[in-house]
Amino acid sequence: MPDRLSPSSQPAVDLEDDFVSPLTAIQGLLEVLRDCPDLTPAERRRFADIALSDCARLEHGIDRLQRAATGNDGVTGPETVDGS
Repeated sequence: MPDRLSPSSQPAVDLEDDFVSPLTAIQGLLEVLRDCPDLTPAERRRFADIALSDCARLEHGIDRLQRAATGNDGVTGPETVDGS
């Protein structure tokens, strides 16, 4: 039987994708930059570019979180009794 996520576990998956994974990657990249002084300028630039890409992922996650918190996440709420 396939292992499927329940609907209630989806927010945890989103949290992992939007925050934990990029933070872990950035931490690892910064440790490499700190601990490997013999990296070439091209290698340093490559690691920095990857870290910047992961920062963009974090920004996307923060934007999603802010939209959800303010109700501007594109999901409509339930209809009221008068149909509006």
